[in-house]
Amino acid sequence: MSEIPNVSPESKEMEPITLEQTCVIGSVFYKDYQVENSEGSVRGHEAIDSLMKIAEKGYKAAVIIGEGTDQKFLDDLKKRLSGLGDKGENIVWHIQEKPGYSEARRESVILAWSKYPETKAFIMQEIEKDLTKDQGYEKFLDALSDNKILVMMNRGIDAPYNGNYFSDANIPKEQFWGERHQNIEMAGQENAAGLTKKEHDWDRLSDTRAIRNEEIEIGNTKINPADLILLKYQYVDGYNEGDRKNKIDAYSAAVYNMVPILEALGFEDQMAEAPIKYAHSEKQREQEEGNPVFRAKRLGHKVDLPAINFDIVANIVEWKKEGKWPSILLEAIKGDHTLNIKHFNEDDYSLTGTILRKNPAF
Repeated sequence: MSEIPNVSPESKEMEPITLEQTCVIGSVFYKDYQVENSEGSVRGHEAIDSLMKIAEKGYKAAVIIGEGTDQKFLDDLKKRLSGLGDKGENIVWHIQEKPGYSEARRESVILAWSKYPETKAFIMQEIEKDLTKDQGYEKFLDALSDNKILVMMNRGIDAPYNGNYFSDANIPKEQFWGERHQNIEMAGQENAAGLTKKEHDWDRLSDTRAIRNEEIEIGNTKINPADLILLKYQYVDGYNEGDRKNKIDAYSAAVYNMVPILEALGFEDQMAEAPIKYAHSEKQREQEEGNPVFRAKRLGHKVDLPAINFDIVANIVEWKKEGKWPSILLEAIKGDHTLNIKHFNEDDYSLTGTILRKNPAF
């Protein structure tokens, strides 16, 4: 199959999308929901409040509940929703069937498809984050309706860091420095590989984004961007991910990997950000900032996620050289959604003839 050409927004105009055509998707896991001031308690109560606001406004949501979540969380959610009458029926959930963060996001899409087949866009988010404030959902759809297929949340990642606060978002400093670095490094990889015309320092490490759920025409081919959430990744060259805290198919696949894939399909100009007035929970920040467990988690993300992105980008480069792109992607989507990939080390494989630097420590 010949390579798909870039598609300009003018040549392939898409229909605007309304809130009635949109479904919020996400997952939760709160095993310590009843432990006062625990992470599960703080996030669990915020998630219920967020879902209540979604339901009150008449929006739809499909949520995957991690196995092992305290039953009290579900009991409290059901009780709160029951007081909303018919509006409470807009929130549906399912107990997670397979382990993994990415697997939960895949299952949320499948649940949304089954319950709300009329959906034309998904807003993927951490459920405990309240995006009803400052018309957050409306801003996503305004951007998506401007002929875009993927819109990421911009929390102000390029804003100056001031003391313990990241703009108004109040993100823990370990998360701020790690995510700022990852955004820049991933954009550099894609630009070096020729997937983009310029480096986009998108706030991609926020996992909140809007995705069109309808077939989009690319040249003589059609693809549903939401199908990319379902993609699974499998190393076929014997590479062992044992040293990685974050495995390629367990954590980032359903959220971050779609960015370089869409760029490689020619959709660079149909991806954007929406400026959302995001505020990290102060209780959550107090729990996380300076916590050695949280710091280790963020260091793991800072090392592993750019390395995973490098593997995706390098495989696309090789598939293009071999004349397999985009047919290998389209075949996976039509099949079992598995992409067989190889591992590439930044020290040994160059996207441009120049070895990209490794991650510095915090």
